[in-house]
Parts: sequence; C-alpha cells; structure tokens
Amino acid sequence: MTGFAEAGGDAGPLPALYGHPRGDRALMRAYFRKAGFKGGRYRGKARLLVVGADVPPGSRTASEAARQLRGMGFHVRLKRVPQDAVYTDYCQRPRRRVAMWREHRLVQGLQRSAVPAAAALRRSPHLPQRQQQPRPVERSCDQPCDESRRVLSTGQPRTDAWAAIDKQIMADAPAVPYVWDVATYVESADVIGVLNPYTTVWDYSFSALR
Repeated sequence: MTGFAEAGGDAGPLPALYGHPRGDRALMRAYFRKAGFKGGRYRGKARLLVVGADVPPGSRTASEAARQLRGMGFHVRLKRVPQDAVYTDYCQRPRRRVAMWREHRLVQGLQRSAVPAAAALRRSPHLPQRQQQPRPVERSCDQPCDESRRVLSTGQPRTDAWAAIDKQIMADAPAVPYVWDVATYVESADVIGVLNPYTTVWDYSFSALR
C-alpha cells in the first residue's frame, strides 16, 4: 500500500511503543509513571464501560480487553449485547459514555493510504452527530485529512502527507487494530475456488468448475 514505507514500514511509526506486539508490562508501567501513577498502574475511581457482542468472536475479544484493562488497574464494567446493538444502542449514543467497544470494522475497496485513516477516524459531514461513531482523535485528524485531500491530490507529496497523519494517529493511540485470524478454506479437486480478499469468502463471480 502506498504510504506504508513512509509511515515506518514493518517497524511501525513508533517502534518504542508498538514494537512489542505481544505486550510489554514494563513499558506499560513506564507510561503510567509518566502519567503520574507512581505504582505503574492506574489508581482512581473512574469506571470504564466496555461493550461487546454476546456471541464469539466478539464476546471473547471484549472479555480479553476487559481482562487486560483490569490488569492495568482500571475498574471495568463489561456489557455484552447483540452485535447490532453494540452500534445502535451504545457506540452511536454519546450519553452512554462507552469507553471501549469491539469492534469498528473497515473493509476498504481501494489500496490507498487515505482510505483506512479517513474512513475509520474522520467524522462524516453527511451523518447526524448521534449516528457518528465516537472519534477519539477527531480534533487532530479531521483538519489534516481534509487538507491532504484538497491540496494534495496525487503523487509523493500526498503519500508523505498521509504517512504523517498515520504517525499522528498512532501517537494518539485511539484504537487497538487487529486482523482476522488465518482461516482454512477447502475446495474439491474439480473446483477452482477463488477467495474474495475483502469479504474473505468464496467469490462465485470468479470461481469455476475444472
């Protein structure tokens, strides 16, 4: 994808922070101490509402997120609801004060660096505020996204601009990105099966019999 190398490549935009994909408790404690918590864990009365689906895999992901947050010292209330209610009844209702939810999906149709950043994190001017997904970095992301789209239409300057936005977003750490686990698909010997890279299921427009 264009902009991947400019944003840090495989090492990521902030290797010191994101260079530990399996987690690093020492690094976690170091950041808490920088935030004023001398014990390296959160010490406060705030309660976080974590919302997840009531069936796997969403329920398991939400449970794991709640477990790790509790390990950091946070007081967590975990609520499991039907998948559609995660959005309509909680994440799209600011008054619910949802601290974290699983998940905000993004399936991009164009291999361009602007697509995931703008679609996932920029507020849409076409939807009522009550239908917006909460955007933790909206103030710092909206303006750079708009300027890059308007002024930099093509070429390397646009790629560099979106790489800078990516670094800015990752520094704010508004979300925990992850991809689907590797899935196994089986086809018979007389079938030429083609998987759709976006829907991750069989694509009958291109699959055929031998």
